Amino acid sequence: MSFKSYGKRYWKGNQLNILHIVILRVAEKLREKNVTFDIETLFERCRKELPHPEPEIGQAIRELYQMKYLVEGKRLFKDEILQNEKRQKIFEYVLKNPGTHEREIRNIFNLGAYEARIHIRFLIKFGFIRNKTFKNRNIYFPITFNESQEIKTLLLRNEKNRKIFEFIKMHQQVRLSEISNHLQVSHSTIQPHIKDLLENDLLRKIQQDGIFYYTLTKSPT
Repeated sequence: MSFKSYGKRYWKGNQLNILHIVILRVAEKLREKNVTFDIETLFERCRKELPHPEPEIGQAIRELYQMKYLVEGKRLFKDEILQNEKRQKIFEYVLKNPGTHEREIRNIFNLGAYEARIHIRFLIKFGFIRNKTFKNRNIYFPITFNESQEIKTLLLRNEKNRKIFEFIKMHQQVRLSEISNHLQVSHSTIQPHIKDLLENDLLRKIQQDGIFYYTLTKSPT
């Protein structure tokens, strides 16, 4: 079987085939010689050292960059990123707490702003996490997290939003006064949370016999 057919048959997502692995070894040799390399430099070295056709080499190198095993301008490889204990702990925390924000990470791990941002930047660059701006905050999700669930996840990380959502889910449809009584807070305190949930399609407002009720959308996003 040729490497061309091997690559087409076995390269799926982030899985490496034999040609990918061989190219990473060439990249490692370049780094050991303190050679600053980019896609072109790596391609030229692989073209000279490997017996594979140039199109296959070029495609495999592009795939390595797409998979973030190599990142332009960085001397680290993807499999080395989580060897740093702090980065690994930050990544594990984001996996368990999708939608976490930068200050939360700093507080949990007792990091200064600069150090936290360096670790976060590496995790983003190498495709472990992605960032989103939400209400003027930098928010982080695992790269594999379902994007359609981001807003729901972010809104329900707020304690009052979550309690309102769960209360309505339990009772199917409720009045504002019932929510207020359940949470023991005023209407004016609840209304901004209700507005957020309505505007982001987690709740809907219905009217029956002149009375307004809140209910969950059929498929809250």
